[in-house]
Amino acid sequence: MVDLLVSEVNQALRADKLAAFWQRGRKPIFYACIAAILFTAASSVRDHFREQKAEKAMEQLASARDAYRKGDYAAAVPLFHTLVEETSGDLNDMARLWEARALTGQGKKEEAAVLLVAIASDPSGHDLLWRDLACLRLEGLKPATVPASCSDTKDSPLRMQRHEWRVAEMVEQGKLDEARKLLKSIIVQSENNASERARAQALLASLGEGK
Repeated sequence: MVDLLVSEVNQALRADKLAAFWQRGRKPIFYACIAAILFTAASSVRDHFREQKAEKAMEQLASARDAYRKGDYAAAVPLFHTLVEETSGDLNDMARLWEARALTGQGKKEEAAVLLVAIASDPSGHDLLWRDLACLRLEGLKPATVPASCSDTKDSPLRMQRHEWRVAEMVEQGKLDEARKLLKSIIVQSENNASERARAQALLASLGEGK
């Protein structure tokens, strides 16, 4: 009988403590729940709009590239430019590169070079592929100034292509010794893989020198 009374008293005390805790903490708990709900809802809305924006950007990119492939550069340029203004990161770099290509198709090489220099010197995204492609296109346009980044092949995803373009340019200018020197440096650099070194070796041999 005594144990039963003690048990009931303990239960009553626990209930009182729980009620007191709820009275003290119900507002913070309530606000925390509301905040969690609002945060989840905001995240869902944000993700939804991001998806919509990405889909719209891809559709616009497809339309612009379709115009470019048809040779309708006059239509392609404003489509790419709008995409440039509405995007950021790697997509922005890609759109700028395509706009530069369309401008080149129109014969507006100086305007194209301005865009390519901007990509090469200050890419919007983190993928250096677009920077390298911009540098390669600048080699073809031969602007008055080329960003220093186009001379740096560290961590470059297209470093071998950039080296080969440079070698071809040297050969065209009759600078065979400089071309051979560059190829030899590629062969001995540890950062280059076996395939890249073999390619450099083959090019060196084509210039009349083995090693």
